[in-house]
Amino acid sequence: MVEIKASQNLERFDKVGEVKAAERLEIEGKIRSQALSPETNYGAYLVFKISDDAYGLNSIPCETFVASGDRLLPTNTATLDDTINRPLHALFYGNRLHKMKERVGLNPAAPSKRQDGWLEMHIGDFFIGAADTGDITMAVTEVKGHQLKGGLIVEGIHVRLNP
Repeated sequence: MVEIKASQNLERFDKVGEVKAAERLEIEGKIRSQALSPETNYGAYLVFKISDDAYGLNSIPCETFVASGDRLLPTNTATLDDTINRPLHALFYGNRLHKMKERVGLNPAAPSKRQDGWLEMHIGDFFIGAADTGDITMAVTEVKGHQLKGGLIVEGIHVRLNP
C-alpha cells in the first residue's frame, strides 16, 4: 500500500509517496529525451527519506537501472539503509545488513544525505545523443526479498547534469 500525502516541507513537490506496507518495491520514472539537452551526460537519483518506524528496507539490496529507448544500461545495486545517519539502528541491525551482504555477495552503494535533509540513491548515468528521441526510464526495484517493508517516503527521481 502506498499512501500519497501532502509534503511536510513543500520544497519541490506538493505531494510525496509513502510506502506503508509492501512486499515488492518498484519505483519507476520516465522522461522524454527531447526534454533534455543533447550531447550531455546525466545522472538519475532517487530522493527519499526513511521514517522513524521504517522496517524491512534493508533485507536485500535494490536493483537500479536506466534504460534509453530499448537499450538497458548497466544495472547497479544500492541499499535504502541509512544506518550511518541512524547510529542506534546500526547498533541493532548492523549485523543483519552485514550478513545480507555476505549472502547476496554484493557490496551495494549506500545512500548519501543531501543538504536539504533528504537522502539520495544513485540510480544510474546516461548520455543523451543528438539522435535520441525515445523515453529514458529510471527504476529502483526490490522484488526478490519477499519481506514486508514500509516507512519509505519518496519525493521523486531527480535528473541532473553529470560533470
